[in-house]
Amino acid sequence: MLIWSRGYHAASMAELVAATGLNKSSLYNSFGSKHQVLTEAIDHYTTAQVRMLNSLLAAKGFRTGVRALLDSIIESNNDGRGCLLVNCAAELAPRDRRIARRVRAGLDELAAVLAARAAQAQTAGQLSRRINCQVLASSLINFICGLRVLVKAGMDRDSLRHSVRQSLKALLPASP
Repeated sequence: MLIWSRGYHAASMAELVAATGLNKSSLYNSFGSKHQVLTEAIDHYTTAQVRMLNSLLAAKGFRTGVRALLDSIIESNNDGRGCLLVNCAAELAPRDRRIARRVRAGLDELAAVLAARAAQAQTAGQLSRRINCQVLASSLINFICGLRVLVKAGMDRDSLRHSVRQSLKALLPASP
């Protein structure tokens, strides 16, 4: 998506028209405004990310799935685009309350997946019962958002890998 890769302000309506294949009047009839295109993109992105995170954690288990997610951020970060929610938080949320609410709602949905999957890992004896799943989920969201920004800023990948390993040791202690 154009807004995801370039940013909301950098993507012009003419570029959105070209990217969608719709003519300008059809784009306005379908969405009403560039802002509405963004809000629907955020909703679509959130749904896709929730689905992906659920699938990843179900397939790999909580610990391995979280590690795989963090490794994929370091290696690809959505092909350099980063996270649409993080991008919108940085670019728009300070001045746009509606986008800020959408971003928070999206991050809350992702945190809910992490918390639910952590609780399942606790029940299965794969995660210590002393861990507060809500706090863990919030901490992981914070770490993921920061990691995505650092990757986009071009931070050294080896340094980021070390940071991931150290953070996971603290957040997910080895002994259940």
